[in-house]
Parts: sequence; structure tokens; C-alpha cells
Amino acid sequence: MTLLKNCDKTLSWLNVGWILNDLAITQYHLRRPHDCLKTREPLAPDAALTDEDIRSAYPPADAKNYLPIVEATRTNQMLCRKLLKKRGKPARKSQEERDLEAAQELALEGIIDKRADSPYARLTRSGRCGLR
Repeated sequence: MTLLKNCDKTLSWLNVGWILNDLAITQYHLRRPHDCLKTREPLAPDAALTDEDIRSAYPPADAKNYLPIVEATRTNQMLCRKLLKKRGKPARKSQEERDLEAAQELALEGIIDKRADSPYARLTRSGRCGLR
């Protein structure tokens, strides 16, 4: 989430959608369904719409670029809900588990920065995001 906080002024809304989905699916693989569902919350209203609703709500080029993000959000939501059903209610976490999650979150932020395929990758690695 640091990438989003530091670079929100330079990232396009489409890049933000992809980053949120990447973060959500990573949280799914880390077996953190609550975090996964929370991460994708900003995209949930559009994920609840039909493809046709998206096409009518956005200009054609935006809809074409946004639909894959919405589809990824729907898939991530389904996966995270399935995992949540399997796990049930989370047990109270020990300090060691909380420390491990914090370390994983830091590693996760590094994964997102390294995997960025956008023109902002160089800027995000520098930590400046083009702002001086």
C-alpha cells in the first residue's frame, strides 16, 4: 500500500486498479482472505456491475481497458471468499504472527515495486514518483 500512498498523484486510475488486484491476489496466496477482501473494496462497486453496465458507464476506450481489471477483481473476490469459508473466523494472532505479517507486508511492497510493468516502475523504485 506504500506504493499507492506515495505515488497516488502520478499513477493512473487504471494502474491503481491493477496494483490493488495484485496486492489482493498476493494476500490470497499468503492466506489472508480478510485483507484480500478489504484491499479490493475500492473496486467492489464496479465489480458488482455487469460488463454491459461498465461499457455504458465509461467511454469506449476506458471501458475496454477497465474491463480486465473488473474481471480480475471479480475473480479475486471469489477466491478470497472461498478461502474465508474454508478458514472460518480468524483466531486471535500471537505477537510472533503479527510480526511475521508485518514482515510479509514489507516484502509484498517490494514485490509490487519489482513487478511493476508501467512507465512508473523506474520512478517508484527511486521512491520519488516523479515529485520533487
